[in-house]
Amino acid sequence: MTAESLVREVDEYFASGAEVLPGQTVVDVGANIGAFALKVAELCKGDVRILCFEPAPATFSALQTNFGQVERLKQTRHQLFPLGLSSPEYAGKTLNFYSFSRFETNSTFDVAGKRREFEIFFEDRAHRLTVQLGPVASVGRALERFLTSAVWRTSIWWVMRQVMGLEVVQAQVATLGEMLRREDVQRVDLLKIDVEGAELDVLLGLDAETWPRVQQVVMETHNRDGRQDKIARLLTDHGLSHIDLLQQKAVDNGLESVIITARRSVPTERG
Repeated sequence: MTAESLVREVDEYFASGAEVLPGQTVVDVGANIGAFALKVAELCKGDVRILCFEPAPATFSALQTNFGQVERLKQTRHQLFPLGLSSPEYAGKTLNFYSFSRFETNSTFDVAGKRREFEIFFEDRAHRLTVQLGPVASVGRALERFLTSAVWRTSIWWVMRQVMGLEVVQAQVATLGEMLRREDVQRVDLLKIDVEGAELDVLLGLDAETWPRVQQVVMETHNRDGRQDKIARLLTDHGLSHIDLLQQKAVDNGLESVIITARRSVPTERG
């Protein structure tokens, strides 16, 4: 993903209805190199507390560099954590994190899900080619058949490693609830989640005591396995009843990803 498309993706979070005001607290899960954090810092003119979580070592290093060099980011009250956030069953463990050195925004704990996304991407492009070829669409249909074959599905792992620069690194994992308590975060005015397939696990890392601290959520997800529906139910079950969906358009990859925003109808009083 280019820097330009990364900025467009961040802009979509706020176009979907996410809001942040000076003096508030933001938690950025899947912070990458800090593009979302920079947007928040600009909107708040530096007057914001922001906690960033990024498990990929090389990406975390770039995140630290940006917070040390970019003036708006330097003005914020920030804490940077080289951690992944997940559900309680993985808390305190070290997990394999699949880092794509040439396309960092695809890095993930959920490599099976990412592998399927690459398959869908190529299948979508083959289908588009079939439509464009018209009279000679048989070429596109042959390509479509190949891209759904067992041979190609086996080959995609090689493609991921060679083209995307896949590296398997070790990442420490905690829960969001644990980190909110540890850092004495009594109120999260905006929780942003962009973790390439692990977004439900991040939410499961909140518990009965920490859910009420979260006032607003914005996150990228999809509904291929009913995930979007599960997330929506989890949000409503914990009091975030104002839920909106926006079809993601910043990245044209055929994945039908959406941005979910949710907020409490009656905000929790500050602690």
